[in-house]
This record gives sequence, structure tokens and C-alpha cells, in this order.
Amino acid sequence: PNGTILITDTIDIDVEKISIECNALILCDMSKEKYALRFGNTGDYNGRYNKGRTLYKGLFLRCVNTDINLRSNAILFTGTMETAGSSNITFENCVIQDFNNGLTYADRSYFIRMNNSDLYGNVTQINIIGGVDTGENIKFTNCAIANGGTALECDNSLSTVYFNGCSIDYNYNRIFNIKKGIVFVD
Repeated sequence: PNGTILITDTIDIDVEKISIECNALILCDMSKEKYALRFGNTGDYNGRYNKGRTLYKGLFLRCVNTDINLRSNAILFTGTMETAGSSNITFENCVIQDFNNGLTYADRSYFIRMNNSDLYGNVTQINIIGGVDTGENIKFTNCAIANGGTALECDNSLSTVYFNGCSIDYNYNRIFNIKKGIVFVD
């Protein structure tokens, strides 16, 4: 869809079935513990890789709550033991702005690419939490990660995160808080 959309509850997106190409501003007005978009997969592992990459292009997500203590979260990548999880996904030309957590990688989220996109003004721009099969081959290429709190929180020993040609600027708390995992900056 194109235009401006207001969402007040989490939208679940099955990466096995849905790709999005739009020119939309999605305004999010929901409680702090919720995510605007939750990416998962109802299919099996083999089906996921046979279909190629799922593409999300042109999304502009913005939290409308100006109180930093009440902001919701933008995107959660997750899966379960029974499903393939969020993997083999590419985002292009997207903006994620003014949330508590911009991108959160949980169980079974890996091989996720963010190209030519901006994370702006989020308290934690990228959050890779502990979990099963989480954080392998997470790539950011030609992205701006700016004016937020912490650029990257990483607490998963399986994580490998790559920043290629990115601008990581003016994050007022820390640039990286890496407890576990490996980060490459080029």
C-alpha cells in the first residue's frame, strides 16, 4: 500500500508468503511492550530457501509517541523450534524512526540484510538478544544509523554482524555494546 497508515497493534508478517514494496509512511501508536511488525515464518526450512529472498522495500516506520519512556518497538524477527524463523530477508530503502528498539533479532533470525536504509532516533537501534539460531550473517550496507541511544546491543555468541559503507553517527549512549558475538565494520 502507498500513503499514510496508522497502526495501533502488532502486525504479523509471514516471510514465507509476503513481500512488500510500497511508498508508505506507517505511523505506530501502541503500548511500549509491543512491536509494530513481527516477522516470522509458518513454513519449513526447505521451503524457505527454495523461494529465494523475501524483499521489503520502501517502508517508513515511525513511532508517534514523543515520550521516550513510552515508545513502542519497531520490528521483531523471530521463529520457533517448529518453524524456520525469520531468515533470508532483504530490506531496501527503508526508514525506522523514533522507537524504543528499532530492530530486534530473537530466536531463529539470521541472514537478514538491510540495504540503503536508515535507523534514526531509536533508543536502541539494533538489538540482538540471546536465543536459538540468532544473529548469523546480519548485514547492513550503505545505511545510516544515527541520532539514537545505542547503535548496536549484541548479546548472542552466534552473532556475526557486518556494517559495510555505513554511517554510524551521533548515538548519544554508545556506538556498540557487545557482550557476545562478532562485529565487522568496513
